[in-house]
Amino acid sequence: MSILSKLDKIIELLQPKQLEEATLEEIYSPTKYIIETTDLNEYDKFYKGPIFYNCLWDLDKWLRSEIKYHDREVLQEVRDKLYDIMSEDYGVSFDL
Repeated sequence: MSILSKLDKIIELLQPKQLEEATLEEIYSPTKYIIETTDLNEYDKFYKGPIFYNCLWDLDKWLRSEIKYHDREVLQEVRDKLYDIMSEDYGVSFDL
């Protein structure tokens, strides 16, 4: 099932009269990915992608904490640069 068809199904299930009838299993169903590659570097990048996401998330939360609670405003520039690199260079963000 493609991502678009899953979104269509979620939208369909979230209609007011059907929302009460929808189960969590109907709204969320795990997706299996099959990677067909002989390049171990390519596989490694795919496998470690979520790990890198979590590392960047933790770094962002640490930066936020340092700026907010330890008055280290100089780190705001680092946090802004992280967001710029993610959005402008790679087209990603922490918003899912």
